[in-house]
Amino acid sequence: MEEAAQTIAPPVRRSWLSRQYGLVACIGSLVIGVTLPVILVAWFVVRRDASAYSNVSVQIEDVIALLLVATVFCGPLAVVYAASLYWVQRRSILRDPQRSLARLNQYGVIGGIVCAFANVPAWLVWVLLDDARHLDLWNLPRFIALFAVAGSSCGLWISWQAWRYHHPESRIFPRYSLKSLLIIIFLWGALMALFSPVADRIERAKGQDSGGT
Repeated sequence: MEEAAQTIAPPVRRSWLSRQYGLVACIGSLVIGVTLPVILVAWFVVRRDASAYSNVSVQIEDVIALLLVATVFCGPLAVVYAASLYWVQRRSILRDPQRSLARLNQYGVIGGIVCAFANVPAWLVWVLLDDARHLDLWNLPRFIALFAVAGSSCGLWISWQAWRYHHPESRIFPRYSLKSLLIIIFLWGALMALFSPVADRIERAKGQDSGGT
């Protein structure tokens, strides 16, 4: 009986680990791929339309409402894609036990970006970026960068959780080289710069100058 119990125990333990890491991958992807982009877009809209958001309580209410809407409409697909990518990454290590973390991250970045653009309800962010009062040439780069940076970051996070499944001794937070860490910081910094009202003000100033002439 003891030998039978010892034989059954490892699969149960491994199944529990799979659910644990899969849940962490999905929750992290929801935060990175939905919550953070929504906060960034909301910050951009509030700063752009400062006259309409002079009241702080109105700003907070609109941001919360936007978070709820994004979670309801974009969250389910984000979780499904995250779970699917996690399963694919986990299985890829089983097929190739010698696969390195760097190679796993490469596929994770590509898969994360594809999943981000495949989340069709998230395309409604264009409605928030689009300003009917004037043509903003920065909106398309903002749209593409938002999906690319958020998707690649989610892919990295999911790949790390898949790696942890086969290496339980690894910590919950990813272990990156200094080069990779600098690239991630640069990408998010560039994304924040694109959503900075400075770029929008420059475009407005150009429009006013051309209109005045």
